[in-house]
Amino acid sequence: GDASFKSTELIFRPTIDQLGLHEMVFACVQKTDMDIRPILFPRMVLVGGNSKMNGLERRFAKQMEEIVPRIIGESPCVSKVISLLN
Repeated sequence: GDASFKSTELIFRPTIDQLGLHEMVFACVQKTDMDIRPILFPRMVLVGGNSKMNGLERRFAKQMEEIVPRIIGESPCVSKVISLLN
């Protein structure tokens, strides 16, 4: 219900001075060599209790696709996000 929506929203927009999950993941990948970034972005795995939240995988993929630059020859950049707890 409404509480579930609010908790998912907090993961992506915690506060003004904190990064959302997608932004933290993007920042981590940006710290890797440019050559392996195209390998990392399409192979993301969500793990943990929050990964079972309804719609989290879809929302994470959508948010990542908005901030990840398109990789030549790859479309979309986030091809599949999976949860190990499904």
